[in-house]
Amino acid sequence: MKKGINQAMKKSPVFLSLFATSLLLFAGCENNAGKNIVVSPNIIVGGATSGSNSGSTSGSNSSNTSSVTASPAPSLPDSSAVKKQIEQVIHDNANAINTDDYDALFASLHPSSPINAEMQAARSAGFNNFGTRQEILSVDVTSVSEASSTAKVRRKVTNSLGTVTEEAIYTLKKNDQRWGIMTVAVTSQSAG
Repeated sequence: MKKGINQAMKKSPVFLSLFATSLLLFAGCENNAGKNIVVSPNIIVGGATSGSNSGSTSGSNSSNTSSVTASPAPSLPDSSAVKKQIEQVIHDNANAINTDDYDALFASLHPSSPINAEMQAARSAGFNNFGTRQEILSVDVTSVSEASSTAKVRRKVTNSLGTVTEEAIYTLKKNDQRWGIMTVAVTSQSAG
């Protein structure tokens, strides 16, 4: 059983959270010997197998079962789908730069991004050629919340001065249902 629980914990953060919550609840009960804790109708922690979920925090039924109703976990979007959306925005941004496409560039930026304001000013001043080419080598989405995310990006940048490989931290924010780049901070550069 221990092996099965360990495998489930590695595969499912929701299972890990429920398992940890169950253990904490069980350990916190007074006189919990021989009692179950019902975390939900489908999850029971303890030794007895009968009982009902009354929604209370103390056992009042005759089966020696303590019942606890856990709040449902908030529904978050599938993390792999969100990561793919974030990666796509970063690739779209590089493609916009590579093709000197202001409209595509603005679509990849968050409306309140300082980069957006700078590029609007450059466009108004008549700069039509970015003079830079980017190749995204890797994207590692390091954190995601409902409204913001961070990604570590390795990219190859070529301009009139030559080619460098950079590591940069991209910060993205959600605008309605779409991710947009807020900031890009280069953390290291190396030749080639």
